[in-house]
Amino acid sequence: MPLWFAGYFVNRRSIASSLRIPLGIAGVLLFLVSPSLQAAPRVIQDNRLTHLVGTPTLGRGYSQNSNQLKSVCFEKVAGGRPTLDFEFEIEEIDQRFLGSLLERDSSRLKGQHFDEFLRKHIEGTDGADQRPKRSLIAHVTVDSYYKYLDETISPLSPHVRRLLKDKRYATFFSSCGFFYIRSVRTFSSYIALLRFDKTSDKKGDDVFINLIKQGVLSFGANSELSADQQEKLIEESESRNLQVLTVGIGLSKGKFVNLVPVSISQFRSTIQSAVGLMQDEHAGVVTSIEIAPWIENPEVDMLIGEGFENDGDSFSRLHHLESNAQIISYISEYRDYRLDQFYSARLCLEHLNTNYPALDPKVLARNERVVDPKRTMFRNLAAPNNKDLFVSLEAFREHFERFPPNHIIEENRRYLKGSKANDLLPQVVLKRGAKSSQVVRLQDALVRLGFMSKEDQVLGRGFFGPRTERSLVAFQKSVGLKKAHWGTFNDSTRTAMDSIKVSGAYTCIEKLHSAGLARAEFSEIPSCKNALNVTVSVDRFLNEYCLPTPVQVHYRKFDW
Repeated sequence: MPLWFAGYFVNRRSIASSLRIPLGIAGVLLFLVSPSLQAAPRVIQDNRLTHLVGTPTLGRGYSQNSNQLKSVCFEKVAGGRPTLDFEFEIEEIDQRFLGSLLERDSSRLKGQHFDEFLRKHIEGTDGADQRPKRSLIAHVTVDSYYKYLDETISPLSPHVRRLLKDKRYATFFSSCGFFYIRSVRTFSSYIALLRFDKTSDKKGDDVFINLIKQGVLSFGANSELSADQQEKLIEESESRNLQVLTVGIGLSKGKFVNLVPVSISQFRSTIQSAVGLMQDEHAGVVTSIEIAPWIENPEVDMLIGEGFENDGDSFSRLHHLESNAQIISYISEYRDYRLDQFYSARLCLEHLNTNYPALDPKVLARNERVVDPKRTMFRNLAAPNNKDLFVSLEAFREHFERFPPNHIIEENRRYLKGSKANDLLPQVVLKRGAKSSQVVRLQDALVRLGFMSKEDQVLGRGFFGPRTERSLVAFQKSVGLKKAHWGTFNDSTRTAMDSIKVSGAYTCIEKLHSAGLARAEFSEIPSCKNALNVTVSVDRFLNEYCLPTPVQVHYRKFDW
């Protein structure tokens, strides 16, 4: 994930009303001016897949900026015949098995599904049953199920071709992303844990285990269990309290099959049914995707190349086109992200006001039930059973008083249309050595004006050190303040800053189109640098508690 978009995803661990995450322009420049680092196909198999917005399928566009899937821009998605790896094992679980599980089966676990299932049911005993157990694990795995797109037989859709022919490149990249999914690798598994009471007769336990294995793995007329063996297996299963716990991962939704065995004799057919669902083309949990840049798609390359005929160096034109289109796409994604936050916050607040009114009933209506804001508690959606993370209705209301939904809209408006350097410039004199929230305001203004990088601010946020001093002097020189004022934030500097209007992101887009996406140099356009040098406000409270799920609701009593 590019450095400058890392702020979109945060670990949800503690309650925090708001988190400010810097998106440095240095990361943007590195990402945009290094096409050689971005142009080759690559495989994504890290935790970006966990946070992926959308369902990854062949041919879907992909944006690295936001880790979002875009539209399918092919008229037809066709590929070669997929392949798969198949594995079926049944073995006893002991300490040796558990100890070597991760090392032995690291390629099979695929996101710890296998390990989590075992740890859940093997560690300790359930409920009041303290009898020691012996366990068998039977697992079927379909892995390396490759699905790939063949560009030679997968044409672009007519609408996409029209966009490229009309040179509407920004619209194309916004709709289709800068990459598309060329291949997908998936993983499916069916796991069954067979657990029974351990007895003092180890030899008898071993015979029982062999009967289970023979009942599941036997082949041919001579290896099938005899009637006496089947009867013995049933009797032993009942006397030893045999339990079968199953889990299916990544199975397809085909015709109805019974995946819950009620006997060992039925267990083999259950496994066969599961294997059938696992081999379906649409089955599997995605474990990796290969993405390819659109500019290397033969048809896209041809259509863009036609637009560059007799237009100078096609390589540099393509480089400028890609870089400038990515900036426009980033601005659009940032705008959409902020709007999503606004709608989520507004819906959450309306839900609270409608369903959990906490005002005096004389204000609302005489017969209205009024919630006690201190005793009414809500769950943390990321950890719903963690009592330490429960919050009260009062905490909800305090949060929205500090961060009202309309504040998000106002921030978005300033970002898109511009504003003064800072609406809250310091009202005191500041010089080197100062450390306060007033220094943060000064640094914010210098960042917005383009004289201080976000990285420099993060390294010394709130402290007036050499970085802040250099940035302030650079600004003072640019507006022609006398040398006597250099290095100190005073009334003259405040007046100079207050008179400057910072252009918004829309100005950047207008200038890019005016100069031509294939010719413009975004690094020379101040409004573009300002549009990229922003801070994304990630509201953890909003993400983890809305829409609210109550733990307990208490109502207030009033003396009428």
